[in-house]
Amino acid sequence: TSSMSAFTNMAKTPVNWHNRSPTFQDEIKIMLPFGLSDQAHLFMIFYQVTCKQVHGRPVEEIIGYSALPIYRNRSVVEDDMYALPIAKKLTPNYLAAFSDIKSGKPPKSGVEWHSGGEFKVRTKTLY
Repeated sequence: TSSMSAFTNMAKTPVNWHNRSPTFQDEIKIMLPFGLSDQAHLFMIFYQVTCKQVHGRPVEEIIGYSALPIYRNRSVVEDDMYALPIAKKLTPNYLAAFSDIKSGKPPKSGVEWHSGGEFKVRTKTLY
């Protein structure tokens, strides 16, 4: 059973970037609000954390972004595994670049993508 304390609106999880096929098994629960719009999405920021420290803290450098639209045509995203492209930079109207995730079409142009890099995420809706 889930408790309200298990839900969050932000989470960080470690992944070994230098591994060719990094995996992790973290589960992140998000309670979605009522009244979602077609702009609702999960937004991911990918950081490189170096061993070098500044003021006693590791240095975090943003290396990419990804998004998964979670509400389309008055319906929540299907339970499935998604392979999300990773953009090198965040662009204005970035969500449009991720709008055809499930279609199998290549990501929209106008965005510089990490070559060969994708982030795989599995969704599971609980009612």
